Amino acid sequence: MLSGLPRPSSAPTTIKDTVNEALRRVTAGRDRRVADAFDALAGADLAEREDTWR
Repeated sequence: MLSGLPRPSSAPTTIKDTVNEALRRVTAGRDRRVADAFDALAGADLAEREDTWR
């Protein structure tokens, strides 16, 4: 821990809490990115499936 910095009252107290908080931070905005990726895929002009394997 960095000395001299105030610790927020809602700071994680266990390793599990710390990991869960880190995962929440990393995945923030993931839903939007996944939805955007699906939208891009849905709009892509892809070859017919039968033609792809030939």
